[in-house]
Amino acid sequence: MTKKLLFIIVFLVMKNRLIFVLLVSVLLLSAGRVVAQNKTEAGDNKAVVETIRQEEREEIRQEAGATAETGEKIREEVREEIRIEEGESLKETRVESLKQARKTRQETRGNIERIREENKSLIEQKRLTLKEQLGVLQDQRKAPIVERIYDNLNRLNDQIVTRLLAKIDQIEEVLERVKSRTDKAQEAGLDVNGVREAIAIAEEAIKKTRITAETQAAKIYEIVISDEANLRTDVKPERDQLRSDLEALRQQVVLAREAVREAITALAQVPGIESLEISPSAGETE
Repeated sequence: MTKKLLFIIVFLVMKNRLIFVLLVSVLLLSAGRVVAQNKTEAGDNKAVVETIRQEEREEIRQEAGATAETGEKIREEVREEIRIEEGESLKETRVESLKQARKTRQETRGNIERIREENKSLIEQKRLTLKEQLGVLQDQRKAPIVERIYDNLNRLNDQIVTRLLAKIDQIEEVLERVKSRTDKAQEAGLDVNGVREAIAIAEEAIKKTRITAETQAAKIYEIVISDEANLRTDVKPERDQLRSDLEALRQQVVLAREAVREAITALAQVPGIESLEISPSAGETE
């Protein structure tokens, strides 16, 4: 009986220990699974975090690129607006320049016509004075010759001044076309500073020539007779003076033309001008 009881006790103890071992094994297995699951979840979480970070960095790069692109677009729009405003300003200046040039030509012609009208009576008075002087000549055949020379001197002065004034107008019209093309070259972004300087010089030369033309138109060439023996000597100084005065005016016209030619050369030498297609404006074709 004692042995049986002891066996039973040993059996129970072994059974309980087995249950305990099994229980511990189950707990350890469960714990291992939890740890493994936690590791897996931690790895998954890390991957998710990294993905989120990458997405955030990509968004930042895209936003930065979009911001840079937007900034460049805005700057380009501003530059285009400035170019448009400058172009409009140049067009207004060009139109005003054409109007001013035409106004100046009309004023010059008007001034010269007024001067000639005022000179008519003076020329006639001096002609009558000359006629009186010639009336005392013994050889009256010389009188009409001298009168004709006097008339021719003043008529020739009017004719040549008119002709040279027309030349000045033509030169100025060429300069206006140069100015128009220079404005268009500037609108295209070309450097035309040198051309502007040449244009300013040409404008000053033309202005000076117009003033000289008006001064020349106001002159009256008078022949004063000393005596019959010196008729040729009395006529020659006025004839020479007229020739000298008209040559001085002609030289100024030449200088104005050369100044405009310098402006044309300066425009032709602007880098990139050969590739710029420039059509005449409405003002140039009138």
